[in-house]
This record gives sequence, structure tokens and C-alpha cells, in this order.
Amino acid sequence: MQSKAEVGAPKNEALEALRGVAALTVFVYHAIQQWPDFPRGPLLFLHKGLIGVDLFLVISGFVTTSSLLALRASGRPDADREYWRRRAARIFPLFWLASVFYVFVAPFGTAPLREGGAWFQVLTHVTMTHGFFPSTWISINAVTWTLTLEGALYVFGWTMLRFADLERHAVRWTLAVFAAVIAWRSFVFFCLPPERHAHMVTQLFGMLDGFWLGLLMAVVVHRGRFTPASWSFAARTALAVAGLLGVHGLVSVMEAAGPAYWQSPWCVVLVRTGLACAFAALLCVVLGVRSFPRWLAPLAHAGTISYGIYLWHLPVLLCLLQWDAAPWLRAAAGLAITLVLSEASYRWFEAPIVRRVRR
Repeated sequence: MQSKAEVGAPKNEALEALRGVAALTVFVYHAIQQWPDFPRGPLLFLHKGLIGVDLFLVISGFVTTSSLLALRASGRPDADREYWRRRAARIFPLFWLASVFYVFVAPFGTAPLREGGAWFQVLTHVTMTHGFFPSTWISINAVTWTLTLEGALYVFGWTMLRFADLERHAVRWTLAVFAAVIAWRSFVFFCLPPERHAHMVTQLFGMLDGFWLGLLMAVVVHRGRFTPASWSFAARTALAVAGLLGVHGLVSVMEAAGPAYWQSPWCVVLVRTGLACAFAALLCVVLGVRSFPRWLAPLAHAGTISYGIYLWHLPVLLCLLQWDAAPWLRAAAGLAITLVLSEASYRWFEAPIVRRVRR
């Protein structure tokens, strides 16, 4: 999922590293689908690696809101229009490129276009509205359903920043957002058939809480009312431990539910809200990092190219399934190829487009 800092803008390396963790978590989750012996224990969270999407949403809420607030603070009369130009330049071109790659390279990539309704598949993917419809939700490069969701979250966040006084009524709005999320998930679970739960819960009001916490954090940081860097080492350590324990506990709940996850009201209605709060705590810790360790620089770079990692990894892994090799070898090869593609697309495709739009 896309939410990198603007190309050419100063970067928070600790934040980039956290984004790298999110991207690699999703990669490993898909890589071990055909690796039944992959260890659990402390690595249990990798078996539920789609929680990386929840982490992405918290980061995205913070980064994109910070970008919009910075543009407005610069005094530009076209700040909001520039924000949308930059978002579009960041998201659409690589999404289109990776979708074409998937159709023509991945095994059975053309199947959605040959099974009827090809024009609808093309139209919804070109406009990035495919995540709204069950027939196109995960038909081409399944991970891209999150991009439709993220676009809806951008619209929601922009609307709130334009018309709501979040600084004075932050608590009131937060309670309203969380109530809407819980109400929507409860409606989906108790009123819709089980086969529709996964799709409907992952729409706007089912995934809003994490993005909202990131957005709210950006607002208070921008106003100077929230400065994690001033916290003591003990406070940041305690928050990090609480966040990690929270993630581990919630992942354990998901693991215990197993295939019955979508039949459990606790899992469907509450687990993702818990993850949003735990990841928001970790984001606070990251924002308070004063000195970033150099040995984590590769992880920070993975965050920089994380959009590519997210879009390229699934078609690469699907292609490698045809290779009769040990699961660990396929996973290693998939990671290497994904990183090469992501680095190349970032250097020669993403970054030049964004720089051109910024000029």
C-alpha cells in the first residue's frame, strides 16, 4: 500500500523503517502460504501478515495528512489541488503498470478478462474503483483492493480537515469515528451472509479507525501540541512494549480463531480496532526516535520503495509457484526479484513522475 513520504522531501528514517516492516510483513505472509513448516512462536505475526495493511493505514493517515497540512501552511493558494495532484501521481502510474504486468505475466492473469465482463474489469481497475465491487475486488493483483480503500480514506480525511474543527473537538470526533466503525462491522456481521463479511468489512467504515488515529496524530503534531521526541526513554520503551504486546495478543486471538475468523463477532468487530490502537502506539514511539541506527538503513530503504514491494510481490510469487523448489528457496528468490523490481520502478518510474508533477 502506498503512503511514502514525498519524493525529494526530508524523510523520517524511523518512520520509513516502520513502513518497511509493514511491506515485508505482507510479503512474508504471501510467501509462506505454500510453506506449511514456517515457524510460529515469536514469528506468529507473520502468519497473519495482512496486519501489515492495518499498520500501513495508520502510517498513511499520518503521512498524507502531514503532507496536506504542510502544503496549506506554505500559503499556496492551490494547496489542496496540489495535494490531489501529488496523490494521483504517486498512486496511479505504478498501480497501472503493475496491473498490466500481472495480467500478462502472472499465471492465469488474463482469466478475469476472459470470464466475461472484461470491460467492467478494465474500467474499474483504470479508475481504481475495483475494490468496491465483489466481482473485481481481488480479481487482478489481489492486494490492490487496499488502494481503492486508501483513495476513499483520502477523500474522508480531506473532507474532515476542510470542514471539521479537529483541534478543538478531537475527542468528540474520535468517539464518533470509532462508533461508526464498530456499528458498520456489527451490521456486516449480524445482517449480511458470511460470504460477504470479508469484502464489506474492508470498505471505508470498516477500516477507518487506524487511518483516523494517524490523521489525528498528524494534526496534533503539526500544531505543536504533541511532541513524542520530548518523551523520556522509559516512557517510549513502555509504549513500545505495550504496542508490541498488544499486536502479539491480538494476533494470538486471530490464530486461535483459525478458519472461523469471519464467524467470530469478536474478531470481525473488535480485533482490527485493537490493532489500530497498538500500531498507533508504535507510530508514537517511532516519531520520538532521536537517533536512527545506521544498521537499520536497509529497512528504511525498504520503506522508501514499499509501494513497489507491495504491488510487485504477489505476481512474482505466483510466477515462482511453477518452480519446483523448496519453499524457502522460492521465498528467497521472490524477495530478491521483488526488491529488484521495486528499486527499478522507484528510480526510473515513480520518482521521475512525482518530481515532474512537483515541478
